[in-house]
Amino acid sequence: MPEWAASTTLAWRWSVSGLLAASLRHTSAQFEDDLGIDVLPGATTLDLWANVPLSRRASLILRAENVTDAQVWTRNQGGSIDLGAPRTVWAGLRFSIGR
Repeated sequence: MPEWAASTTLAWRWSVSGLLAASLRHTSAQFEDDLGIDVLPGATTLDLWANVPLSRRASLILRAENVTDAQVWTRNQGGSIDLGAPRTVWAGLRFSIGR
C-alpha cells in the first residue's frame, strides 16, 4: 500500500449535457512484496473527459487516459516489471431514445 495517494477532478458544465472534466491522480512509491524489497515507483496521471452535445438526442463523447503517457509500474517481482496502460484515447457517439 502506498504511503499516500491523492486525486482531484475539476469539471465544467456549460449546458445541460455539455461537460468537460480533468482528473489528476498521484500515488507515492510502494512495495510490491511483503519483505519490502521490490519497489513500485510513484506515478502521476492525467485523464480528460468531454461530452459535447451535437443535438437534443446526440452527443460526442471524448475520453483520454494517462494523457502525459506516464510510466506506471503495476508489478515488479525481482526486476520483472509490468507497466500500466499507456496514453489511451476513445471517441464515441451517444444517442438518447425517448423523452
